[in-house]
Amino acid sequence: MGSRDYNIGIKWARDDERDSLLSPIIYHLNFASGYDLEITPSITPLKVASQLHPLELFGAAIFTSNVNSYLRICNQNNLKIVSCGGEAQVSIDPGIKTREVIKYILLKPRFVFEECNTELKRALAVRLIHEARADCAIDSNLNLDLQIEPLLIWS
Repeated sequence: MGSRDYNIGIKWARDDERDSLLSPIIYHLNFASGYDLEITPSITPLKVASQLHPLELFGAAIFTSNVNSYLRICNQNNLKIVSCGGEAQVSIDPGIKTREVIKYILLKPRFVFEECNTELKRALAVRLIHEARADCAIDSNLNLDLQIEPLLIWS
């Protein structure tokens, strides 16, 4: 049995009432296995669990935890993100005794910022990627190869 990858596409939606991407709840997960999931307050976890491999959910959890840390830190530094999304890839080897082993996790977040005409603010946005990783509860407790390739766009 060869290695396998799980790919997850993730998109946040702005809560216009709060004018913030930090509001809890609306994001869309698109799994390579063909399952789509919109996260809302009324989601039933048991319905999701039967449709997805645990490593797909693990990749989505790591991605969302990292992105939430970044959104919060950018908000604290007055950097306005108008949209974000991206994808996560969990690459595994079959391991021994049918236990799958994670080779690496690759996160590719995409952030679109409100237009900014200063290089100082843009440099701050790049630096905050590293702060968000250190601040992320899941990321800081993992002992595996986690790679992040962020794309920062200025509208």
